[in-house]
Amino acid sequence: MDNEQEPKPGLMSVPAEVRQIIINILAHTPSDPPSSPSVSQQDYRLLKPGDRYFGRTGIWQRPPISPVLNMMLVKHQLHEEVKFCLEAVPQRYHLDVLNIKTYGLWTAWSISKMPKQHYIETVSCTFRLFEPTPDLDDRFADSVSFQRGCGGPPGGIWAFYDLLAGLFEYGPGYCTRKPDKPRFVVGTIVLDFLAPTDGATHSSVTQPEAMLLIIGNDPGLRYLRWKGTRGDRTAEEALAGLLGRYLDILLNFDYYSIRYGRFLWESILDRLVLRVNGQDYKTFDVEQICQTHRPNLKLSSSSTSIKQRLERESYWRGTRSGCWNDAKWLGTGKKWTTSAL
Repeated sequence: MDNEQEPKPGLMSVPAEVRQIIINILAHTPSDPPSSPSVSQQDYRLLKPGDRYFGRTGIWQRPPISPVLNMMLVKHQLHEEVKFCLEAVPQRYHLDVLNIKTYGLWTAWSISKMPKQHYIETVSCTFRLFEPTPDLDDRFADSVSFQRGCGGPPGGIWAFYDLLAGLFEYGPGYCTRKPDKPRFVVGTIVLDFLAPTDGATHSSVTQPEAMLLIIGNDPGLRYLRWKGTRGDRTAEEALAGLLGRYLDILLNFDYYSIRYGRFLWESILDRLVLRVNGQDYKTFDVEQICQTHRPNLKLSSSSTSIKQRLERESYWRGTRSGCWNDAKWLGTGKKWTTSAL
């Protein structure tokens, strides 16, 4: 008897009811995000053209971290207990984004369980702005740019758009979607822009301070200076305002943005909320926008064209609402979409 070893202290040594409480807390708590880019840069890989959905550079992916899912690999009994707890966990997910100027958007998902349905209740996302530091790897440099293209939004704005588009196409963590399954639909998306913690001035939310010194008053580069500058606002307010303006364009449509705006319309059931330090800054009521929107008929050349456009608009609006009201549709392989009207 004296030679018997005492059981080592651990999760399996506590009473089952206490263990269930611990597992439940872990399942509902997002993983701790990296405190700064410097401490986690080796974990990120670039999502690049040809890599699933993404057609642009600027988004860096860190493997999703889930203490709960890792616990399922420890012991069969613990596997069953974790599985039981996860059944009651709602389909809510969190994404942390390190927004490093010109060095890209570094994403880290908190995933307690993979979605079983293609309807997700809530996705919350925090954005933390950082000034690039000399210790960052050169592979990140210039992976995102806010220089304008051919009259459209700058590339950096497309990186933010691709965060949403990738979620709808492939779900939390940007996992591969089967070809015969519909894309994901999200009830509410919350984008929260937090105050920077790196101590930098952040005169601009898109250009590093060193770049601002180079730009100066050079007429050829002056357009880079105003983009995302703070004025009398905080850095997080300036970034929320910059993205809010482009979301206005997408969700109100013009000739060039209608394709992208409809993709958001078809993928968000309720609201898209912008917050600054946890306080509501701007809310897009997607359902209200859908029901009140009327197509721009200025580009229609004839009465027949106008009639067809109105019919397609009415059909799209009714189809969207009907699909959302039919909960069974979310679990089927039925797919639907509309082309640009």
